[in-house]
Amino acid sequence: MVSDQGAGPQIAAKVRLALLQLAQEAHQGHAFVCSDNPQDYAGALADFQRKTAPWRALPAKPEISEDAYRNRLLAEDALKNHDLNGAALYYEAGIASDPTWAQGWYNVALVYAELKNFIDASDCMKHYVVLMPDAPDARAAKDNIILWEAKAPQPPR
Repeated sequence: MVSDQGAGPQIAAKVRLALLQLAQEAHQGHAFVCSDNPQDYAGALADFQRKTAPWRALPAKPEISEDAYRNRLLAEDALKNHDLNGAALYYEAGIASDPTWAQGWYNVALVYAELKNFIDASDCMKHYVVLMPDAPDARAAKDNIILWEAKAPQPPR
């Protein structure tokens, strides 16, 4: 979890809206993963893989949405200003609006790793690999997942 300090009131409002939407979806019976155990994310990742199969089958991928583009610019600006929490929030908002934005998943994974949030870093990088399994950097992405999962706090037994 990241704070909204430095990201401005607009992103804080987006986070509140996203939390409200999650609460509404949970009330309707839709599952949401809220855990520190990386194994708990497996079902959500499998669902993501299933839902994005049609996108992966496209011979030419569409451009990212305008909202994702806007959030990418804001995240990059936050990074230039050394605001990792703000960058993570903007990238998360971008991938929430456009879940097939592969570079957004990749970038937020790197930001989470810098923040030492290795569980979210590995989960986001797994989403990138699902979207881009044949990317030139897919092997390096998988290597990062292995390293980050090893660094993540282990759940109590």
